[in-house]
Amino acid sequence: MIFSPLQYNQPVANTKNEPKKQFIMSALTDEIKNNIILELKLADEFNEVQPDTPLFNNPHVSLDSIDALRIIVMLQKNYGIKIQDLSQGRKILASINTIATFVEENRQPQTNS
Repeated sequence: MIFSPLQYNQPVANTKNEPKKQFIMSALTDEIKNNIILELKLADEFNEVQPDTPLFNNPHVSLDSIDALRIIVMLQKNYGIKIQDLSQGRKILASINTIATFVEENRQPQTNS
């Protein structure tokens, strides 16, 4: 069997930071869920929504297009994120996890003014 030198230079996943990243994402998903509850004045039942639960077109979560707009405004206000493309917005707002991932990748530093 012949091995290519490239096989030995493959990047190795850095698992050392994985628990820290998971903790940050868990805290972020909780924060986003709480912000959605406050912004939309939702009942306590929304606390039971899992991070991967679809937020729209779901009989157990009754959010509509006005709620989506309010979430987008909240994301812009709280995290400096602008969602301008409707098709992108649908993917981002699919669940709390997809929102958290987008926020983590795109958040802007907030200025205290």
